[in-house]
Amino acid sequence: MKNVTMISRRSFLKAAMAASAVSALALTGCGGAASSTVAASSNASSAAASAAAEGGQTFKVGIVNYVDHASLNQIVESVESRLDEIGKEKGVTFDYAGYYANAQADQSNLNQIGADLVGDDVDVIVAVATPTAATMLAAVEDTDIPVVYSAVTDPVSAGFDGEEGITGTSDALNTEAIMNLITAINPDIDTIGLLYDLSQDASTQAIADA
Repeated sequence: MKNVTMISRRSFLKAAMAASAVSALALTGCGGAASSTVAASSNASSAAASAAAEGGQTFKVGIVNYVDHASLNQIVESVESRLDEIGKEKGVTFDYAGYYANAQADQSNLNQIGADLVGDDVDVIVAVATPTAATMLAAVEDTDIPVVYSAVTDPVSAGFDGEEGITGTSDALNTEAIMNLITAINPDIDTIGLLYDLSQDASTQAIADA
């Protein structure tokens, strides 16, 4: 019976956090498409959500931010706000206050944070940005803790697509739309400068598309 209950908790958390991540991206204006696994997780978890609500359960939610950055911080704030809303709707409590961490763009910090959250046996980890998601996925490898990512530009190249226990949203850049806008404003343009961060793997695909 314990195993069944645990699966229901994880399933419910995965669906709830996927919904929360989608809402966060909508609120922050990070135009991106939700991973197809989000809808699948939500549909598969409706019964688990009802069961959790009936029990008035408390879920421990680890939220890990990669670095202090206006857009990333806003995603965290939006996720927390949406969790509060979902908690009221479902009659459950999401305890995230004691499980938030900012890695300050330091990989060793990310590794330690992942180990700490696994040690705390959180029910789900919300990972903001690609390095965070990759590290958290590695940290939960031998557990059943799901990871929900946000602000991941290229989930496929990051190796998240099709992986078990991870879902989330992409903020991929619509390069074609930007190019169309540029040429609409200036049809005779013949030189376009591309500015990007060499340290960000997420820039690679956008530059290639451009």
